[in-house]
Amino acid sequence: MVIVDEDKIVKTPLVSVRVHSYNQEQFIEQCLDSILSQITSFEYEIILSNNPSEDHTRDICIKYQKEHPDKIRLLLREKNVGFFANFFETGSMCRGKYIARCDADDYWCDNYKLQKQVDVLDSDETIGLCYTRSKVLYENTKKIEDAKSYPYMGFEAHLLREHIMTLTVMHRRDLYNKYIEEIHPQDKGWLMEDSPISLWYSKNSRMKGLDDITSVYRYVDNSISHPVDYSKMEAFNQSLLDIRMFFYERYHVNNSKLKRELQNDFRSRNMEAAYNSGMVDKYVSNLLSYKGFHPYAFAIYSYRFFKLLFKKLIK
Repeated sequence: MVIVDEDKIVKTPLVSVRVHSYNQEQFIEQCLDSILSQITSFEYEIILSNNPSEDHTRDICIKYQKEHPDKIRLLLREKNVGFFANFFETGSMCRGKYIARCDADDYWCDNYKLQKQVDVLDSDETIGLCYTRSKVLYENTKKIEDAKSYPYMGFEAHLLREHIMTLTVMHRRDLYNKYIEEIHPQDKGWLMEDSPISLWYSKNSRMKGLDDITSVYRYVDNSISHPVDYSKMEAFNQSLLDIRMFFYERYHVNNSKLKRELQNDFRSRNMEAAYNSGMVDKYVSNLLSYKGFHPYAFAIYSYRFFKLLFKKLIK
């Protein structure tokens, strides 16, 4: 069910902001307030979606739509269809020339975020995606720090080391539609939706990074992207490798070293998950399958193995 006030909603938004929500009553108001606080020279809309929540997230969504009928188009699900079905439908609802995103547990910290990125995209038609720097807020400890930032070095480097935080991104809607038509990501069974988008844009358009910190990503333990269970984390890591190899093969990359690094990154992520979960056998199996250790990396991974083993023995 879509709730929209057709008489009041902005008619020609330049930007559509996607917000996906589920069981985030403690965070969503900060998220929506940060979007509604944007200072712009243009009109923008918010596509706010909610899978049926077990808390008061749904009520908050309805309240905000009533208070801001000129900005918010609300997609309320009668039953939980999962994040990905929700994600692809909000994409089809976007009317703006440009699309931005801020999920309900994140927020923006720069009131000129949208304006800065529109200025970049308006200035050069060859730029398909604009991103910025961000901070990370660790919800359990309330510690906040700058997110890791890597200079954009082209498609092949981006395959191995994605450095773009989704909540900082603005991209062209016509290219997003082309991505959907070409890749059919909704049929792939991937466990993440943002990595394939940035990889596709990296190959099919120019990408521009701004040095401004505009956004805060909230790190929540045991969320979709940060599961505590090893098997879930391993499946998440496998999906990331599948996505990377899909684009590696689609664009005929012929770089055996990069391919090995992609596979080793998968094993490194699994070792990290095994270490955090206290699973010695999983740590060892990934360690043994790692190819071409650098001496320093070998020393670090070996040290962590003995540390993990010691923890296991003293329990």
